[in-house]
Amino acid sequence: MVDRLPQGPFRNCMEWFDSVFPLFDPEEFSFLMVLLWNIWNRRNRWLHSNQLVPARLVSEYAQIVHGGFQQSNEDVVSQVACVRKKNWSKPEQGHIKINVDGAWKASTRTAAIG
Repeated sequence: MVDRLPQGPFRNCMEWFDSVFPLFDPEEFSFLMVLLWNIWNRRNRWLHSNQLVPARLVSEYAQIVHGGFQQSNEDVVSQVACVRKKNWSKPEQGHIKINVDGAWKASTRTAAIG
């Protein structure tokens, strides 16, 4: 995975992310993000608490967290697949109805909610 990471210079982190995103499939990219988050946490523990977590544990914990992340995504997808589409109905007297929706366009990596 590391051998596929682009070399700089980059003007900012978003430029780096934009160059990294297309190089990995979604599962690899999500693992990379979890790993980077764990490296950042290791740095913060070292700076703020003088605790240096071994690199091996950082990697192992990233794998555990990523596994949980993947499992929760699978659970959500299976639950969403079970939802039946219904027509709008007026709420009962004394109740408030709030409708929400979201969309994701993978080709432009944009999302919207409403």
